[in-house]
Amino acid sequence: MIAGNIIVAGVIAGDVGAGNKRGTIVALGPVRVPPTYAYACTYRPPHLSLMLLSLRTRYDLAIDDAHLHGLFKRYSGDLAEIGKGEILEWVATP
Repeated sequence: MIAGNIIVAGVIAGDVGAGNKRGTIVALGPVRVPPTYAYACTYRPPHLSLMLLSLRTRYDLAIDDAHLHGLFKRYSGDLAEIGKGEILEWVATP
């Protein structure tokens, strides 16, 4: 992945994000983060709720309100490349 966004609502299998240069992978379900990614922080990306709401409204996708207002763990990588990509993993809050 050179740039862009990938949003996955299900389980992500395999080596997600290998070779990622500047792209964003949003995982709304379980994801195994590769060792070439480093944990950066947990936060609520301001642009992400707008993007998810737009996708839900326009394409009738099954995106919960919890995804719109939840927190995401941010991992930076792929550090085997230039390390400017990211994986955003949704954190289920009680």
